[in-house]
Amino acid sequence: KNIINLLDLDIVSEKPYDGLYCYQELIDYDLARVIHSSVQLSEFHIKSFLYQILCGLKYIHSADVIHRDLKPGNILCTIHGNLKICDFGLARGVSPQFFQGRTVSHITNYVATRWYRAPELILSHKNYSKAIDMWAVGCILAEFYGRKPIFMGQDSLHQVSEIVKVLGTPSREDVIKYGSSRAWEFFSPPKPQYKKIP
Repeated sequence: KNIINLLDLDIVSEKPYDGLYCYQELIDYDLARVIHSSVQLSEFHIKSFLYQILCGLKYIHSADVIHRDLKPGNILCTIHGNLKICDFGLARGVSPQFFQGRTVSHITNYVATRWYRAPELILSHKNYSKAIDMWAVGCILAEFYGRKPIFMGQDSLHQVSEIVKVLGTPSREDVIKYGSSRAWEFFSPPKPQYKKIP
């Protein structure tokens, strides 16, 4: 119930309108509009919204699908406060049964809107997991409280800098786990070292 409903499909052959048309339910707002409005968000609202996002995400992940572009603009909100995850244009299935003879790593690492992009997508070329969607949910949760995105990088490396300023510089062991020279170079001295902010 927390995912946009597909109501009907239609194939149109008449040019210039030819193509596949997907009819979905009409929802009043998106979550970005709600967060950046003057509406006061109580603790109850935030808990309710977060719970609905997690319910929708659990359903998506249970089907071995990663959304890969979760952000407030891709979560629709009815006037009654019901949330629906939408925009599956970057979503990918990761079920091993559909990757015989190939690995899941063939799906691109350039996913997710930058401000909600997990650091492993920026710093590593290794496989990523459903955890990248959970990272985005954490960013959305912070946005509920701050009423603006928590990590607003101007490019990929600035994005990592913004994350590190809040979460602190990762340990050498964590940097090694990324398995990428890009991560090693980014965190090596004389780069500034940051402490975690509670």
